[in-house]
Amino acid sequence: MNPKIVSVISLLLLAAASPAYGQTTVPISDIEVFAASNPSINLDRTDFFHVDKAIDGDLTTLSFLTPSGNTLEAIVALELSTPSTVNRFRVNKFQSDTDDNGGTDSMDLQILVTIDSGPLSTRNFVPVSGMVNGYQGAELINASSVVSNGSIIGDVHDPVNGTFWSVTFDALPVTAVAMRFNKVSGPGGPFVHYPVGEFQIFGPSPGATVIAGPIVNPANGHFYYLLNRSLWTEAETEAQSLGGHLATINNTAENQWVFDTFTPLVVGEIPDCPCLWIGYNDVAQEGAFVWTSGKTPGFENWSPYEPNNGGGPPGESYVYLWGPGHTNPGRWNDAQVYGGVDFQPFGVAEVGPTVVPSIQLPGLLLLGVLITLVGRSHLARLDERRSIIR
Repeated sequence: MNPKIVSVISLLLLAAASPAYGQTTVPISDIEVFAASNPSINLDRTDFFHVDKAIDGDLTTLSFLTPSGNTLEAIVALELSTPSTVNRFRVNKFQSDTDDNGGTDSMDLQILVTIDSGPLSTRNFVPVSGMVNGYQGAELINASSVVSNGSIIGDVHDPVNGTFWSVTFDALPVTAVAMRFNKVSGPGGPFVHYPVGEFQIFGPSPGATVIAGPIVNPANGHFYYLLNRSLWTEAETEAQSLGGHLATINNTAENQWVFDTFTPLVVGEIPDCPCLWIGYNDVAQEGAFVWTSGKTPGFENWSPYEPNNGGGPPGESYVYLWGPGHTNPGRWNDAQVYGGVDFQPFGVAEVGPTVVPSIQLPGLLLLGVLITLVGRSHLARLDERRSIIR
């Protein structure tokens, strides 16, 4: 075992039960590859398949990570832009032939983390805990086994370039994430490379909070709030705390108003988004969609071939609007509670006109503030009248 990969008690004490979903993108600022047996030996690829291509945000570029002819077991370490809580490691994979010598290679991997600072090759890395294969039943790595202590035995993933594998694990606040890799079998000699299109790291969902609003829909007088990316259930809980529910859409005009009002305020992780959670769902009974507000279902605006309850277990029970970049912008799609494996919708909360908004954000609509001030002024005048009468 590399002496750099040691047990760090302070790090393990920070481990907590991982939230079920790792869906907040954690930016990566730097990458370094070094020998597992001697971290002072730098193994950064520097030719056309430069190591930096593994974190350049471009899924069409490829890096083999290590220099041509490398035979050393290696560690690729990823510096986070800021210390962050992480619980998901995602790899955009290229060819299971890791050394371009034909055939399929078998690799042993281990996912590691650190709370240290300084040059990446000098830090103490420890294995993650509670690791499981895939993300919400998708993006499974093709390997002999995925072990809870961070080890992946016999990884051959699959030969479909540009697709992903993920592992999720107990959430930890860290400064860097690393992957140890070594070739254990395959044709072409003992060359140790790992073809990667892109590394991505995610943290747990922060929960739903208001990021814009209240904004009044003049057609119905209701107040609306934009909520940050979150699980559908988190968005509905936040909407209820505001005195309402996720938005109910009753007609084409209302659908268009929600789309036109909120999609320009945010940017999505993928071209099809930003996507918007609404209150439509079939959680109670598959195929029987209802509104969380209790309104009687009537108007629907599904994309072609939706709802399809796809995506694998446990099925798709929650509805969002596609964003401007989709082929059917503003149309509806059913999804699992987290949205998609590479994106998460924003929520739109709707509050009836009888509830005075309690949250206002600088630079946005001030109507709620004015209503509150007018109400307080009115109550003050009533108190003055009562004192005169008494």
